[in-house]
Amino acid sequence: MSETKHSARVTLSQIAKRVGLSSAAVSMALRGHQRISAATRQRVLEEATRLGYVYDRGAAKLRTGQSDTVGIIISDIANGFFGELVAGVDQVIAETGMISFLFNTRDDVRRQESLLIRLREQGVDGMILCPAPGTDPALLERISAWGIPTVQMLRYISADQADYVSADYRTGVETLCEHLLALGHRRIAFLGGQPRSFGNQPAARRLSWCSAASRAGPGWCYPLPVHPAGWAGEYQNPARDAATRHRRYLLQRSDRLWGAGRAARCRAGAGAGLCGHRVR
Repeated sequence: MSETKHSARVTLSQIAKRVGLSSAAVSMALRGHQRISAATRQRVLEEATRLGYVYDRGAAKLRTGQSDTVGIIISDIANGFFGELVAGVDQVIAETGMISFLFNTRDDVRRQESLLIRLREQGVDGMILCPAPGTDPALLERISAWGIPTVQMLRYISADQADYVSADYRTGVETLCEHLLALGHRRIAFLGGQPRSFGNQPAARRLSWCSAASRAGPGWCYPLPVHPAGWAGEYQNPARDAATRHRRYLLQRSDRLWGAGRAARCRAGAGAGLCGHRVR
């Protein structure tokens, strides 16, 4: 049985011996230090490439205390919204000379815990976290004790204990409702979110929806059979329950449906097409 042989890692001292420089000079050349001339740097790079040198980032972290990496933890990588969001975040991170690691929790608290521990073990310089529902409120204190700067994204465990960045739900929902009202629509259904959802996203959306409703005049809000607060379908799974269980009721009584989230729009749209309605 044949055995696979792995060559030993090429060291700075080996390159230095080949080009007649000190290991420190070779290190500076590889890092593009201004004290090293362009010609010398080029000679070092060519020799490093010929020998198959690979930068030892682990050793560099021991020296500098930085890994130049940021961990991004999101809830649903299949959601197109997150794809666009992460692409923008990654672009900004890249402009600083750092790279990002992307992880998907699938809104599973146990998986999230495992990923956080792994990122800590990898020694990332920072984390961007979209916390899963059910996250322990003490998590931010633990991460703070780790010494890893963390930003909460879209959802928050606590808006006071750590930085938090999110979409402007109020402006977005009110602008959409005002647009539909300007077109003459008065019966508009909103699907999406749980009343006590983690991070309070649906609550912010619903408050904005109600604010726009109050300006629309009487006759715009009607109660759902099981939710007397209004035409806001908010259940354990908004995409499945609100869009499927109540779509027939809503479609018979609304001019327009608005789904908060890709899944809600898709499921609502499946029934809306049959009744000649459109989902926005």
